[in-house]
Amino acid sequence: MASSTDMIVSMFHDQRIRFILVGGINFFVSYVTYVTMIYLGAHYFIANIAMTVVGVPISYILHKHFTFRQHTRSLTEALRFFSVYVINFLLINLSSYIQIYILKCNSYFAGAINIVLITLLSWFGHRYFSFKQ
Repeated sequence: MASSTDMIVSMFHDQRIRFILVGGINFFVSYVTYVTMIYLGAHYFIANIAMTVVGVPISYILHKHFTFRQHTRSLTEALRFFSVYVINFLLINLSSYIQIYILKCNSYFAGAINIVLITLLSWFGHRYFSFKQ
């Protein structure tokens, strides 16, 4: 029978678990950045920019080395990673506009929903495009 430590260690062999862990870290950092900007009176677009500027480098480093275990340097890989976030950025701003101005949602709520959206889009974009193996 495997010990609980062995079971925990074996979970780290699953790329999806590693992605969720990195996503959790990035969710926390990104959402704190977004909420802080909104609290300070920034427009949601500026808050989304700040969230992206803070979150993308953290996400790239953690996904590259921990989630997808890519240790080679590759400009192509970095550009593909960045392009996934450009698409995400455009989509979250469209989503923010719809949620805030059409659906009349709270900016804090819209930010949380958008980070979940980014996480789902990022999994597919990074798994099958940025860090494809």
